[in-house]
Amino acid sequence: MSLGKIQCPQSTGNLIGIDMSQFKFCRVRDGVVHLDVMIDGKRFRKSTGRKATQANLKYVEKNWMSEVERLSSKVKVADFDAITIEGFGYKSLAMNAGKRKENTNEEYKGIFEKRIIPIFGNFAIESIRPSDLKEWQTKLLQEGLSGKRVHNIKMVLSGIFKDAVEDSIIERNPFEYVPGVSQKPEEEKYPFTLDEVKMIISSESGWFKNFLAVAFFTGMRTGELMALKWRDVTLLENGGIIKVRESIRRGKTTGTKTDASQDREVDILPPVFEALKEQFKLSGLGGGIVFKHSRGVGFTDAAGIRKRYWYPMLKRLKIAERDLYNTRHTFATMMISRGEDITWVQNMLGHANSNITLSAYTKYVKQKGVKRAAFLDKVDVYSNSDLSSGNKNFVPLSINNDILKLA
Repeated sequence: MSLGKIQCPQSTGNLIGIDMSQFKFCRVRDGVVHLDVMIDGKRFRKSTGRKATQANLKYVEKNWMSEVERLSSKVKVADFDAITIEGFGYKSLAMNAGKRKENTNEEYKGIFEKRIIPIFGNFAIESIRPSDLKEWQTKLLQEGLSGKRVHNIKMVLSGIFKDAVEDSIIERNPFEYVPGVSQKPEEEKYPFTLDEVKMIISSESGWFKNFLAVAFFTGMRTGELMALKWRDVTLLENGGIIKVRESIRRGKTTGTKTDASQDREVDILPPVFEALKEQFKLSGLGGGIVFKHSRGVGFTDAAGIRKRYWYPMLKRLKIAERDLYNTRHTFATMMISRGEDITWVQNMLGHANSNITLSAYTKYVKQKGVKRAAFLDKVDVYSNSDLSSGNKNFVPLSINNDILKLA
């Protein structure tokens, strides 16, 4: 395609704070970025489907030729009465809101408004082709987003197409023809040793010392600890129960991460019992939140704990930096490696079943120098004699390499 005269008429509409004179190839109409150029003496004017923001204007200005190629092959901008991605997308999110947790709904809405509407919002649903989605997927990866992040973004749009299929708006979900993206393996877990746990807890004082002891010896998630209230703590003689009901994420109190985690009962082990007794002196008399910082209020974001308390402490102790969430991983590996019942560990962590617990943690459990199948030392499998019963006729067989020669 050869380029003729380039033209950009004055924008219809006013964008406060944006100087439209800096853009040569686009204009704004009804809050949407439109291309307006002369190609081979013919005027090319089409909506890009992108909301009129500074970022989108700059993107279209920089990539206007690829936008022309994308838009010229087929008409995608919806007619007045067509069902658009934006219109139906909001309906789809609302329809499925009851199936998801509040924080998941907020995340999906954020993805939809930031990543989907600017690209496909004004397009008719039936006009989207697999090739459009493949191109979009590639651009997301080129932006430096991880494979997992791109996968999560795709899930939102794919869910909208799924609902459109069920409503007979389209026949098939176009994502059926779009290959998945490779995702990096799950981030390695780095549990602490028991000696490191002792060093960490003993190095602190006050609420943070108590917080760490509870975190390391319950396996509770950071958000669950921040949301913990005294009404959910039952202290008995040298033990008790913690009822895990809520979690805090990004300043909002919600249910726990998974359904299996909700309303679970966590046993209060001896180190936790001592920590909670001390913490009660600091915050228990007033009730409410268990863990409060020096100003007497609870935490609303784990990032504050990590940045102000956790990472500086690891640096001071010269312990390799890792996320605060590794307190949970440490509990799991510590208990499994010492032979605790896997079902009990599963329930403490709030996993739906023990297979999840085993698949997540057994590879991190390393017991060096442990003799396997030690019970066989006391059994003569050939004569069915129990060596511990004093069978004096049993003579151990010594095998050397000369005996094990192949003919």
